[in-house]
Amino acid sequence: ARGRESAPLEVDEADSVPVAIAKLQQKKFDILVVDLKIIGSHEQEMGGLEVIAKSQELDVLRPVIVITGYGTVELARQAFTRGVFDFIEKSAEATEHLIAAVQKAIDYRRDRMIRL
Repeated sequence: ARGRESAPLEVDEADSVPVAIAKLQQKKFDILVVDLKIIGSHEQEMGGLEVIAKSQELDVLRPVIVITGYGTVELARQAFTRGVFDFIEKSAEATEHLIAAVQKAIDYRRDRMIRL
């Protein structure tokens, strides 16, 4: 972050919805970055929506950032309806957008935690 020292980020990953949900239940995460197009626990193609729902259930203050190569207006609407903090389509600029979104999400969570 410009003008201030940034703490190193700890990153974890999951390759399926059940693994992601198990990790969310076992460990505290400040933010969640999720791809919508992962196979859900009921074989649905957009399992990322299931991960978002569980994340919100476990920690309503956790910002969720969606990154997907299959972005549509309808998917973005569904994601934001579920409380998603940001929605990024995979593109040549996605890395820069993701870095900026992660920093904003960290700041947002920190501000909300201070107010509690």
